Amino acid sequence: MLETEQTGSFQNETCDSDIDMDLFLHFSLIPALFIIVVLSFLQRRVNKMEIDEKITFLTGHFGIIVPLDFIGSLSNRWSYGFAFGAVASSVLILFSEKYVPFNVPSWAKAIVSLVGALEVGVAYYPLFICLSTDFKVVGGVFGILYTLTLIFVLLWNIIKCPNGSIIGKCQKLIFNWPSLICLVFLLVRFIHMLVKAIRVNLRLDTEEEQEQILQTHQARHVQNLLRKPAEQKLEKNWFQRKIYDWDPNFKFPNRMIGTSIISLICLYIFTLAEYSVSDIAFKELDLFKEALKVVGESSNDTGNILTQSIPQIEEFNKVAKGTWFVTTFLACATSVTYIFHILACYR
Repeated sequence: MLETEQTGSFQNETCDSDIDMDLFLHFSLIPALFIIVVLSFLQRRVNKMEIDEKITFLTGHFGIIVPLDFIGSLSNRWSYGFAFGAVASSVLILFSEKYVPFNVPSWAKAIVSLVGALEVGVAYYPLFICLSTDFKVVGGVFGILYTLTLIFVLLWNIIKCPNGSIIGKCQKLIFNWPSLICLVFLLVRFIHMLVKAIRVNLRLDTEEEQEQILQTHQARHVQNLLRKPAEQKLEKNWFQRKIYDWDPNFKFPNRMIGTSIISLICLYIFTLAEYSVSDIAFKELDLFKEALKVVGESSNDTGNILTQSIPQIEEFNKVAKGTWFVTTFLACATSVTYIFHILACYR
């Protein structure tokens, strides 16, 4: 969760939140590890080990829960994508100066970054294993509680101190709304999964079938590709001809949806970071212009070169702001278009 107090570019000294997001990330490892241990205990192992004979209640337990299948699985595609989206902005906490509460030598910074990346992965690992576990009731309950905690902390942090020094009003909401949307989507998904599992246990609904190696829609998609093109082609609208032609028999896998969502969220975050850096640079130019104006006014020489350069600096500042806005907009539009172009080429 991108926090304005946590990065040098987004620092806000006028408001102190009751919740330190860096400290919350550290303490979130406690419930995360508890969820991982419980779900791993419920997961059965295929092969038995020597410890099973010594400790009987561990027989077959503590299996490895695969968080997601990037290759063959097509279930929970959007849920995994939004789970990656919830993690994307939290990775930026690793670049915070407050993330490490103690000073470390320069040679150890790389190790600290690796440990921090592992910490973020463990903190958000429950979101993935709660979706992939075979024990849907337990996974749904844990997923709802854990996601509700993350949403509550994020909302409390936004409501308690909404404004900032860079954008101003509602700065934290602007920074954190992608993470908030991803967490709300996951909350709804976990609720649906829990209700579905309860209905299955009560025999009010049928259990979902396990995924086959070759699914029906995949077979139909291959048949359409191998089929001879019709002599009379169907008329397509401008969107189908120029942008994207939808195929009901094709589904993007988890890896493509997750990568696309992460790319869009990271693009949004880096655009905000670039805005903060440019805002600081333009303010420094304004301060430099005002300093020159003061020096020029203190001098009685009307032909002072400093006084003559003030209009050029003002014009440069104005042109630079306009140029930055146009180039940033075009760069973002090109990046978004390229992401969707990759999806179209993949299909």
